[in-house]
Amino acid sequence: MKTLLTTNAAVTVLAVLVGVGTAGPPDVTQLARPVHWVSGGGTVQYSGALNTHAFTVRIDADGQARGQAEFQLRFIDATVHAELNCLEVVGNDAWIGGTITHSSNPAVVGPGLGILFRVQDNGEGDGSPADMTSPLVWGAVPPCNTTPPMSLIEWTNGNVRVK
Repeated sequence: MKTLLTTNAAVTVLAVLVGVGTAGPPDVTQLARPVHWVSGGGTVQYSGALNTHAFTVRIDADGQARGQAEFQLRFIDATVHAELNCLEVVGNDAWIGGTITHSSNPAVVGPGLGILFRVQDNGEGDGSPADMTSPLVWGAVPPCNTTPPMSLIEWTNGNVRVK
């Protein structure tokens, strides 16, 4: 039994080494540290309903933004998913944009529409003011790097990190 375990372990190690050897050099875009990243989530009251937002997005030195977002929009009875491809950070504010890829209520807000929102990180802890977010805007939205004016409201329960 001990010989069988040793043989299996050697075959496993060999397979790993061969796999590493044939993988080629690492993809430097995966190793690059983000210039900025923003994440957050929680609930926010607007349009007469308690809505849930969750998102994470980063922008690399090459200027390419990548991220995901999921929104439960109770005011239109829809869950919306978006691929994020735009991030602009100014101080503790971030404008985030992308494209809706899925909607549980496509008659109201459908895939292919642009989406834009703004968040504000006001620090951590009991002494810090509440973090803020804007209601979502979708359709023909301006690029996030134009930092359009967007009203902000406090999270009902949530947190934002802008780095």
